[in-house]
Amino acid sequence: MGGLTERQKEVLEFIEDYMRKNGVAPAIREIAERFGIHIRAVQDHIKALERKGYIKKLPGKGRGIVLLKPRNSVPLLGFIPAGELTYTDEFVDEYLSIDSTLFGTGEVFALRVRGDSMIGDHILDGDIVFIKRQETVKNGDIAAVLVNGEVTLKRVFVKEDKVILKPSNPDMDPIVVDARDVRIIGVYAGLLRR
Repeated sequence: MGGLTERQKEVLEFIEDYMRKNGVAPAIREIAERFGIHIRAVQDHIKALERKGYIKKLPGKGRGIVLLKPRNSVPLLGFIPAGELTYTDEFVDEYLSIDSTLFGTGEVFALRVRGDSMIGDHILDGDIVFIKRQETVKNGDIAAVLVNGEVTLKRVFVKEDKVILKPSNPDMDPIVVDARDVRIIGVYAGLLRR
């Protein structure tokens, strides 16, 4: 929970636990009682959580807190081609209720796969892949790669000043690009097939 003070984390965790147990958000008074603080202090924490994008407070509703970033969830950021290079915007479509700690430490996000270039690695069109954000990979790792503003999912091999982006579909050719034109977004960490 980056960017939160310890007390903000505690308040957010209390809200999440309360909602899971009771099906509704706690009232401001209940949060104040739980932490032994004034209602004004709770309102300040709620405003900070809202400003930081963790919750939304519905005006005029006593229990009108909506969770936007559930704890231990993974953001689904849209599509990644496993085929031809195309551009994908990085915006959150939804949060997947999957414990992000399954993938170790560090930031993890998810992308929907479009295309069939990675079928040899059992990554199919429509799958959701989990990507661990990092800027380096080992030769042969499957990674989300940005090439000249376009994103793709391929096996990455670095040879001197070139990067080879290799599909695992035998009907497709590797893409060879100048290393200066490539940015690693993250390494493949797992997949979900619905």
